[in-house]
Amino acid sequence: MESELRFLHDRSGVDETQDGTSVDSAIRRLRRAIAMHEEETNKKIANLEQLIEERKHQIDDIDENKAAENLELADSRERDGIEKLKSAFIETASKIHMHQLEHTHYDNAADFHNSLKETISHDITEKQARREAQRDELRKLEANLDEIRQERKSMLSKFKDSIRNKRLHEEEADLITIIGSEEEQPPPNMPISAINANNTKVENDIQIAKATRKEIEDQIDRLLEEGVKLKAEINEMTAKVDRAKKLKERMEKQFKSKLSQTNESNDKLKNELASIKSSRKDVKKDFAKANSQFDEYLKQVNQLQTEQQLLAEVIRFKEAEKKRIDGENEKTKNNIDSLKDEISLLHEELCELSNELANAAEKQKRVEALVEINNNDPRCSMKSPPPELAQLLESLNAVNEKLD
Repeated sequence: MESELRFLHDRSGVDETQDGTSVDSAIRRLRRAIAMHEEETNKKIANLEQLIEERKHQIDDIDENKAAENLELADSRERDGIEKLKSAFIETASKIHMHQLEHTHYDNAADFHNSLKETISHDITEKQARREAQRDELRKLEANLDEIRQERKSMLSKFKDSIRNKRLHEEEADLITIIGSEEEQPPPNMPISAINANNTKVENDIQIAKATRKEIEDQIDRLLEEGVKLKAEINEMTAKVDRAKKLKERMEKQFKSKLSQTNESNDKLKNELASIKSSRKDVKKDFAKANSQFDEYLKQVNQLQTEQQLLAEVIRFKEAEKKRIDGENEKTKNNIDSLKDEISLLHEELCELSNELANAAEKQKRVEALVEINNNDPRCSMKSPPPELAQLLESLNAVNEKLD
C-alpha cells in the first residue's frame, strides 16, 4: 500500500500545500454521491430481483404439463360426451325408425283388414243377392205349384162330377130298364079304354126313354171321351206334379245344401268378422299404444334435441373457452418468453452493472489512495488536480450519467 501511494505521489507531480480542505470536501461529496448512487443501484437491483422472483413464481405457478393434461382431460371428456350423445341419438333414431316401421306395418295391416272387410262385405252382399234370387225362384215355383194344385183340384172335381153324373145316368138307365122290363099287372076288372090309355102312355114313355137313352148314351160317350182326356190330362198333371215334386225335392236339397254352405260360410264370415273386430280392437289398442309411444318418442326426441342443442351450445362454449384459454396460454407463453428475454436482458444489465460497480470500486480504491496521497502531499489542490484525479473524476461522472 505504501509503495502504491509512493508511486501515485511520484506520478502526481503536485507540490504539497497547506490548503487540503477543498480536496477533502470534494472527496466527501464524491463519496456521498457514490454511496447514494450505490443505494439507488441497490434499490434498482432489489426491485429487479423482486420482479424476477415474482416472475419466477408466476412461471412456477403456471405448470404447462398440468395445463396440457387438464386440457387433454377436458377434450377426452368432451369426446366421450359427444360419443355418448351420438350413441344415444343413434339408439333413439333406431327406436324411432322401428316405431315408423311398426306404424307402417300397422297401416298396412289396417289396409289389409279394410280390404278384407270390403271383400267379405261384397261377398256377403252377393250371397244375399243370390239367396234373394233363389227365394224369388222358390216363390215362383211355389206359386206355380199352387196353380198346378188348383188346376188339379178343379180337374179332379170336374172328373168326380162327370163320374157322378155318369153314375146317375147309369142308375137312371138301369132304373128305366128295370121299370121297362117289369110287367104291369092290370088291375082286375080294368076297362079297355084305360088299358089302351096306359098302353099309349107306356109307348110314349118308351119313346121318351129311348130318346133320353140315346141322349144319355151320347152324353156318356162324350163324358167317356172327356174322362179319357181328363185321365190323360190327369196323368200329364200327375207327371208334372211328380216332376215338380222331384224338382222341388232337388231344389230343396240344393237349397238346403246351399243354405248349409251359406250358413257355414256365414258362420265362417261371422267368426272372421268377430276375429277381425277383436283384431281391430287389438289394432286400435296397438294404434293407441303406438300413438302414445310415438308421443313419448317425440317428447324424448324433442328433449334429446334440446339436450343436443344445449350440449352443442356447451361444446361451442367450451371450444370458445378452449380457444380463449389457448390464446391466453399463448399469450402467457409469449409473456413468459418476453419475461425470459427481459430477465436475460436484466441479467446482462446486472452483469454490466456489477462489472461497472467493480470497476467503480477499483477506481474508488484508487481515488482513496490518491486522496490519501494528496492528503499527505500538500501540493495537490482542487484548483490544479493531478491528471490521474481529473481522469478519475471524468470516469466517475460518466458512470453516474450511465447509471442515471
